[in-house]
Amino acid sequence: MVRRTVANEVLIDNIDRFLKEGREVVFLVKGYSMLPFITGWAESVEVHRLEHAPRPGDIVLAKVETGHFVLHRIISVDADAHVTLMGDGNYRGVERCKAEDIVGIALYAVDYKERKRYLYTPWRKFASRVWWKLLPLRRYILAVYRRTIMKWTLHRAGVKTKGWKVVETI
Repeated sequence: MVRRTVANEVLIDNIDRFLKEGREVVFLVKGYSMLPFITGWAESVEVHRLEHAPRPGDIVLAKVETGHFVLHRIISVDADAHVTLMGDGNYRGVERCKAEDIVGIALYAVDYKERKRYLYTPWRKFASRVWWKLLPLRRYILAVYRRTIMKWTLHRAGVKTKGWKVVETI
């Protein structure tokens, strides 16, 4: 596997091409939208071509209606193949896209020690369903999570923070 470090903006333009060539793509996640399942700035995701029809629970990289790319979980797919996405770290707001705008599916998270973990184990599927049920409380749970576990994780990964927010040096 060839490793290269490039800015996400540059990589996103080529991810679809790489996946169509049969390669997997690993990139660093930035942002808080997939907490607590994927920690931005401390974990990367390995994205593969989506080989099945999109289904709720899949974590996908997709181009949403606004033209931006997001890595979020599918919460529903309607009969017209319109997909509704929401980040696990969001407590409100959804994005929408068409099934053909899904670039790939995240299968693994890779932590700062380069340990790979599969994102669809029975435990993780169960935890994501419970997390969905906690939607009304997510705001408060995430506030505590960011100030404790996430801050500790970022510190261990060598990411500079100010409070619980990441200080980007790029």
